[in-house]
Amino acid sequence: MPDTSPEQLNPWFSVWTQPRDTIQQIVEENPEDMVLLLAVMPALMQWLYYVGISILSNLPLSSMSLAISIAAGVVLSIVFLYVNGAVTRWTGLWFGGHARSENIRAAIAWSMVPAIAGLSLMLLGVALSGLTMHTEAQSADWASRMTSFTQTVFMSLQCVTMLWSGVIYINMLSQVQGFSIWKALGNALLSFLIIGFLAAAALVSLFIVVFETGYFKF
Repeated sequence: MPDTSPEQLNPWFSVWTQPRDTIQQIVEENPEDMVLLLAVMPALMQWLYYVGISILSNLPLSSMSLAISIAAGVVLSIVFLYVNGAVTRWTGLWFGGHARSENIRAAIAWSMVPAIAGLSLMLLGVALSGLTMHTEAQSADWASRMTSFTQTVFMSLQCVTMLWSGVIYINMLSQVQGFSIWKALGNALLSFLIIGFLAAAALVSLFIVVFETGYFKF
């Protein structure tokens, strides 16, 4: 008898063009696989990008500030993953969704693959800029213009990949929640608004506590 089992997808590649089938396979096999790594990779790569830019710009780098920034980026990425997953599940119920939190976290994390690829291109752009700036055979003016052009090109590519990550996320959310694309879009937007409000409230509360304790005086 012919094999009628569905084709096994490689999520790193299929996520770009088959987000629904990809997330369905992931949640059926192991929705928690690679999720934390994917969640923190954008923060790690952005950290590397800013370190590279600082080096190219001859800005001073403190080991302590670097360690604190990378630790904060990793922690905040994981916190955002779980908070976003919980809020999206909660607001999804209003639209008739039925996804579990771990399935939503899988959709959030795996939809970041294009954005991670875009950040990789940004790091490549920084590396090429560094090579251009340190090429002694070229004039300083030419090197400066090539550096600016390279960064513009790779930043544009990153914007495209980030937009594609958003499209993929909406499709994946629609699949795991079991409702339409439009409901998925509403679910995602409402969740981001609630998270934004909570983050703003937390920052305001922090500033109030800091000023009332007298750490900053005018």
